[in-house]
Amino acid sequence: YTLNFDLKNGRRIELADLFSPGANYLAAISDYSVRDLTRRMEEMTDEDWIKRGAGAEADNFKSWNVTKKGILVTFDPYQVAAYAA
Repeated sequence: YTLNFDLKNGRRIELADLFSPGANYLAAISDYSVRDLTRRMEEMTDEDWIKRGAGAEADNFKSWNVTKKGILVTFDPYQVAAYAA
């Protein structure tokens, strides 16, 4: 479970809050995630599993944090691959 909180305004920050209204941010994050996961897992890759777990659905990106380098998405075990991967 992750929580991103705006201390100044006293409210939780949702992933959608980081993007302009109407932006297709889920598709952009999904495309990047699928490419990156496929590259990182090499021979342990199951394309269908990755596409289901990192598809452009809000629930797939429920665990995220803002870092100095950008957005860090954390996938649950077995969401995009077997635990050993």
